[in-house]
Amino acid sequence: MQNQPETTGPGTGTATLNAPKYVHVIVDGTDPKDGEPIHVNVRLPIGLIRVGIRFANFIPASARQQVNEELRKQGMDVDVNQVSPEDLRELIDNLKDLTVDVDRPDTKVKVSIYTE
Repeated sequence: MQNQPETTGPGTGTATLNAPKYVHVIVDGTDPKDGEPIHVNVRLPIGLIRVGIRFANFIPASARQQVNEELRKQGMDVDVNQVSPEDLRELIDNLKDLTVDVDRPDTKVKVSIYTE
């Protein structure tokens, strides 16, 4: 049976058979200095992100507060104390296909983020 819940995933609770395994980030653009094309392709295992969320629990509370403050300074209102595996699942579910175009006078950059 396809698309039935699978309960044997390591530490994930229930996951579907077609759950994505990777987050892809692709950046295409041109170098403003010489006009040469730039291509970056990052394929990040979702399992690695899950491990990172679990390891966040080992960060001392005082350090987590400093991380939160630095993230806010960068415009990201995130509380690392509240990040959970469920948040990751929600992010992945909503990250089906995202494209960001960055237009500048000297270059054009396209960033694509999707799951696989």
